[in-house]
This record gives sequence, structure tokens and C-alpha cells, in this order.
Amino acid sequence: MRVCFLGSPNVVVKALDYLNSSSELDLVGVVTQPPRPAGRKKTLTPTPVADYAAKNNLNLQAFENVSASDSIDILRSWKVDVFLTAAYGQILKKSFLELPTITTANLHPSLLPKYRGATPVQTALFNGDKETGISLLHTVRALDAGPIISQSKSTIGKNENQIELMERLFLEGAKLFEASLPKIHKDFSGATPQNEDEISHCKKIKKEMARVDWASPADVIHHRFRAFFGWPGSFGFLGDRRIAIDDCLPASLELESGKLFYDKAQKKLYVGCGEGSLELITVKPAGKKSMPADAFARSLDWKSEHVFST
Repeated sequence: MRVCFLGSPNVVVKALDYLNSSSELDLVGVVTQPPRPAGRKKTLTPTPVADYAAKNNLNLQAFENVSASDSIDILRSWKVDVFLTAAYGQILKKSFLELPTITTANLHPSLLPKYRGATPVQTALFNGDKETGISLLHTVRALDAGPIISQSKSTIGKNENQIELMERLFLEGAKLFEASLPKIHKDFSGATPQNEDEISHCKKIKKEMARVDWASPADVIHHRFRAFFGWPGSFGFLGDRRIAIDDCLPASLELESGKLFYDKAQKKLYVGCGEGSLELITVKPAGKKSMPADAFARSLDWKSEHVFST
């Protein structure tokens, strides 16, 4: 089966690598987003998928608009049986969906119809779900609404953050796609329509959501820390000083909500929550580099109390 992979971020690179090494399919090409400005200098930077494809001498295209007529002409010449998308980042129009001899399929990191939309992994973590999964579905002209070809359930690790979980799910999805090749048919036969009564949608992630509510239980704060890991990143304020939380764990020590406590003997820094507390492991004060919480604690004057504002 002649397969073309469409994806962009780093979390799908392991999935692409798996497909590239598979003897069960012919990976005829890779499509990704064009280079974008990155960093303070706004240097044009290829996507991680583009980097992988270039290093492995894969047939690569980075289209500004994959459904434009010139893009369609190039892709038609590849004679693709199945386009497989995974966090690609563009809406696919009818002209594109008519290209493959069999279908366009999508890897979606949730057990559809649960969590349709752009942030299924973050939403699962935010909600404290213990189980999630990956869905392989036919792509139709409605968001994550196509019939399901295959699904695989997965237990969420208690400390897994959204980047780790997403990367793992997409890799499982690549394996699921390989195993499901005999089930992928042009007429959608063998696929299961989604139950319309069970549809739910993702949360829209906004930067302000990542400010920690210290009145919440420690477990809830930790769920949200894992959901916001990488972007937008959990944070709080000590006075007017913004403190980003780079790593933390729930703890059982009982403290006043938002109050910092430094255990000098154990070299551990805690902050009180509505129930329990949070052990801060790595933090990033505004204007400084990320540092161990122990080093941050030793920089504070403990003659007075330190309390995160709510």
C-alpha cells in the first residue's frame, strides 16, 4: 500500500520513524507545514517532521496550502493509496480528499467520539482521566467525525505530561495503522460510525487557565500542570514576581493554600493547596533561567512568610 504521511510537530516524529521502518507499507512521501519563524531572532525553522524527512532522504513537501491546485498536482503524481494525517495542522478540502485511491485516514489521540477537536490529550489530563487511547478514522469534511477503523485504549501514567502522552499515543497509532492496513477500504466498509449520543469536545486552552488556583486540591493542580506542560506552562505569583512551575509532584504535607514551606533538612520546597500540597521540583522565576526549587528556596529571605497570591 502506497502511503503518504502528513504531520508537523515533534510528538509525531517517532510515529513517522516507525512507519518509515515498516515492511508492510511503501512510504512514498511526507507532507508538513512550511518553515515558520522561531525564537527571539525569528529564524525560519523547518518542522521536526521536515527535519526527520530530510535526514532520512524521504520524499518531502512543505505546502503553505495542501489543497491548492499546484499542491494537488504534485501529490497526484505520487499515486497515493492512503494519506495518513497526525497533528498536521491544516484543514483538508474536498480536492485533497479526492486524491487517494483508497482514503485519507487520521490518527486522533482520544477514544472518539470523546474529545473531538484540537486538544484531546490536554483535556484528558486536565479532567484527571485515567484512560485514553488513539483512534484511526477515515477523514470526512467534518471535524473528527469520520467512521472509526480501529482504536487502542491506553492507561495514562500518573506523572505523564501532555507531550509525553501525545508522543506515546501517536507511536501506538502508527503501530495500529500498520496492523489495520487490511481493514482500510475505499467504501468505508468495516469501519464503525461514531455514536452521535456520545460526542464530547475538547477544551480551548488559554494562557490564563495555566495560573494555578492554590485553593484547588494538589491532585487537581498536578493534573492541570501536566495538561499545560510545555505550553502555556503553569505559573503563580509571589507578590508581583511571576514564578513558572517546570516540574512538581503532589505531596501530603498540609499547609495554608499558597504558602511556601522549605524543608532545609530534605532540601525540598512545598506550597500549600486546598487539600495536601505540591512539592516544587524545578521553577523559573521571571527573568531567570529554570532552576532547582532548592536553589530558589535558598535565594529567599525566610524571616518573613512567602505566599502565592490567589
